[in-house]
Amino acid sequence: MTLSGANAGLKINGTNYTLIQTVAQLDALDSHDATVLPGTTAASVSGNYALGQNIDASGTTYTDALIEKFSGMPAGLDHTVGNLTITSTALVNNNPVSNLALIGQTTAGGLVRDIGVVNANISSSATVVFSSGPQTVYDNFLGALVGSNLANISKAYSTGTVVGGNSGGLIGYNGIFPQPGVFNTISDSFSTVNVTGATVGGLIGRRRISQDLSFPRQRNRRLFTRRKQRRIDRLRKQYECLRFLRNR
Repeated sequence: MTLSGANAGLKINGTNYTLIQTVAQLDALDSHDATVLPGTTAASVSGNYALGQNIDASGTTYTDALIEKFSGMPAGLDHTVGNLTITSTALVNNNPVSNLALIGQTTAGGLVRDIGVVNANISSSATVVFSSGPQTVYDNFLGALVGSNLANISKAYSTGTVVGGNSGGLIGYNGIFPQPGVFNTISDSFSTVNVTGATVGGLIGRRRISQDLSFPRQRNRRLFTRRKQRRIDRLRKQYECLRFLRNR
C-alpha cells in the first residue's frame, strides 16, 4: 500500500496516523539533525506515524540515529527504509556513540511493525587514549532498526552490516537495565545483517533474560549465543539428575 499523494491520509481502527514520505521528514521528527553529534535537545517522539512509501536514505552519512527516542507507534505499512548509513567516530563523555539505528531508543508500550531496514550500514568506533596507548574502541547497542528497545516489534526485518559491541542485526539491546517488570514481545521478525564485534547476535545483540521472544520464522541461528547454550546444558543436567533419582 503506497500513500504518497500530497493529500494522502491514514486512519487505522479509528486512529489517525501522520504519514512520512522522505528521509528528511524522519530525521526532523525529534528536532535534531542526525548528521551532527547526538543531541542533548533531541525530543522524544510520541504519536502515531506511518511510512507512506519506501524511503531511500542514500547520499547522506549520518552520525546519529535518525530518531533518537520514540515513544509512539511507528507503522511501516510493509515499506522499507533503504541504504541507511550511520557512521560515528566521535567521543561523547570519552566513549564512542551508542544507540545507533533507525530509532535509537524505544519505550515500553510502543509497537514497531511492518517495516524493513534494508542495506543498512551502521558502525560506531573511536580512538581512546589509555595509559598503554591509543586503542580503537567500539561502542554498544547498535542495530539496523532499534539501538535499545523496550517496545513490541512485529513483522520487521533488516539486511546490511552492523559493527559494534552488544549489537545485533535488528536490535542492539532488547531491554534497558534497570527496567523491572517491563516485558516486550518480538514476533515474525528476522535479520540477515552481517554483525561483527564483541557480544553480538544475528537478530539481537544482547537481551534481558526475563523477556518473551517469539520467532516463528526467525532465520538467523546466531541468536543462540554461548550463554543460552550453557543455560540449556544446565537444564539438561538437572533433568537427567531428576530422572536418575526417580528410577532408583
